[in-house]
Amino acid sequence: FLRLLIDELHLPAYCLVDCDPYGFEIMMTYRFGSM
Repeated sequence: FLRLLIDELHLPAYCLVDCDPYGFEIMMTYRFGSM
């Protein structure tokens, strides 16, 4: 749903996560969607 909003409405998206591999994984899931 979030990816659809970003792509269709051209909204900027910011993500504040921990600086560890899990935070990076969360950020990438928001950015590119889950597989």
